[in-house]
Amino acid sequence: MDQKNYGNAIEDYNKAILYYPNYATAYNQRGLTYYNTGKYVQARADLTKAIELNPKMAAAHNNLGLIYFYVDKDDSKALAEYNLAISLQPNGEVQYSNRGEVYVDQGKTDEAMADFNKAIDISGDQVYYAYYYRGLLYEKLGDVKSARKDLQKAVDLGYQKAEAELKRL
Repeated sequence: MDQKNYGNAIEDYNKAILYYPNYATAYNQRGLTYYNTGKYVQARADLTKAIELNPKMAAAHNNLGLIYFYVDKDDSKALAEYNLAISLQPNGEVQYSNRGEVYVDQGKTDEAMADFNKAIDISGDQVYYAYYYRGLLYEKLGDVKSARKDLQKAVDLGYQKAEAELKRL
């Protein structure tokens, strides 16, 4: 999504919130949009509000985990949010991929591999993340053949970021 579309999306979420101030999904989506545009203070506020309105919204916990992991560099808080998201939605592949990233960061390669494999088994709309990150983990473990295979699968599923990694191998 380009910056103009993000801006339009934020306007749409603003309108939804104006008319439905307790609509947790709008806060979650606007928070994710703010996150994707680097507006982390607004993202955190919206995701926290979404969770306040609906504590069982797995997506909001997962998205707040992104802020803890990528912005705050706080593995333990990110892990707590991803674990909660998984407990609320055990068939959501994204939270397994995200938790796997935390495990890689912590050097827990077995746990990371298990999470990436679980995400791939679930095989949802964003399974390309699991292939991408599992490919990077395979490379880290010295299995270049498996790394190439997974990165190619991520590319085939439309994840262009994997293409640069694949060329690098």
